[in-house]
Amino acid sequence: MVYFPLFGTSLWLIATLIFRAFGTNLLNVERPIVLVALFAAVPIMAIPLLPALKRIPVDKRLPGTVLIALPGMLLDIFSLIFHESVFPALDPQQITLLAAWLLWAYGIIISCGFIKKQFTPKS
Repeated sequence: MVYFPLFGTSLWLIATLIFRAFGTNLLNVERPIVLVALFAAVPIMAIPLLPALKRIPVDKRLPGTVLIALPGMLLDIFSLIFHESVFPALDPQQITLLAAWLLWAYGIIISCGFIKKQFTPKS
């Protein structure tokens, strides 16, 4: 289970760097199709989480997904508080959209922990 917080921290770092570099284009209210696609992509981005979930028993999935989400949630407290330094190109409206996207993403990650299906290897 030590792997999960490390995985979550890596996801946080990647997302933070993407929004720092491309946030003005991704969180642009004048481009609603891009915004819709950004929010719609979150469940698709959970797909890499499924192989990690195969490695743990069903009863440990929820704690595992919480351990994935928690580091990023804690780090995002500071990245949003200090958004002027972390995301200098984003305006306040874009920061609000970013916060909504983050909440949505963390919700999807944690909800994956409620998957009760036991994954079995294909023979």
